[in-house]
Amino acid sequence: MVETPAAALIIDELIAEGIDFISFGTNDLTLFRETHPAVLKLIEMVIKKCYASGIKTSICGQAGSYPDVVEKLVKWGITSVSANIDAVQAIRETVARVEKKLLVDNARRGK
Repeated sequence: MVETPAAALIIDELIAEGIDFISFGTNDLTLFRETHPAVLKLIEMVIKKCYASGIKTSICGQAGSYPDVVEKLVKWGITSVSANIDAVQAIRETVARVEKKLLVDNARRGK
């Protein structure tokens, strides 16, 4: 569980230890605001490093219920998102829209 900035900053060491997946505990990681640029930068860094190493990533906590945050997470390569029940439909729609755009963009680039 990545619940502290320290855990995010040593993700390379955790990957080297052989982790299978990580999950972000955004309520603990942020303490105040999940959308703070520094918090998002840490989350992006961890997702991209884990993605490059074939490690699954997940997010829990309030951040997974914000469509604007989930849009970024999907673009960065997150594997799964946990959302509040009242946000599930909006999050499903956000994930579908972003994944469709990524597929279309990759097809246009010939990937």
